[in-house]
Amino acid sequence: MAGKTMIDFHKKNPSVKQREECFINGIREYKHNLFRIAKSILHHDAEAEDAVSETICKAYSRLDSLRSLESFKPWVMKILINECYAAAKRRSRIEYWPQVENACLEDRNIAIQAGVEDSRGSGSELRAAVSLLDQEFRTVVILFYYEDLSIKDISKVLSLPQGTVKSRLARAKQKLKVLLEIEKGFEGKGEMNDGSF
Repeated sequence: MAGKTMIDFHKKNPSVKQREECFINGIREYKHNLFRIAKSILHHDAEAEDAVSETICKAYSRLDSLRSLESFKPWVMKILINECYAAAKRRSRIEYWPQVENACLEDRNIAIQAGVEDSRGSGSELRAAVSLLDQEFRTVVILFYYEDLSIKDISKVLSLPQGTVKSRLARAKQKLKVLLEIEKGFEGKGEMNDGSF
């Protein structure tokens, strides 16, 4: 956590105050990253904010389980991802399933249209394509490319073998390539009148 006075967790028995100071600095540094990940999983600002708040509370209550400063980011992200999955699961029990499926399809169509309409090199095509990936692929892409976590850290965060993380990244790249080629084809035609691809 660059530029901040951090506590060395390798010290024996750091004080409660030292751990709290480190926690506060870590949350300040990664709060935007946490929100971005939560939003990519939950798709709604309010739910993402709730998940981040709940993550901060849970992480603080589990501060004694943090073993080293280097593991702060993957440690807090694992708590966040688990919280997001729990929130999504709670929501799926409440909502009527066909409505969820229709909303997902609608979100995907909007993302494609927005990416095609406002792109021109802004990176929105890639963001739109990433948003179209299934959750298991989208999560590893975001953690690896956007959050700069290593394969090893992603493996810990998601409780998956490293080989599974690597294969999901490879499959996600293949899917992204196809999605971007499809978008490029639409861009060349100008409009998406019939809504089919």
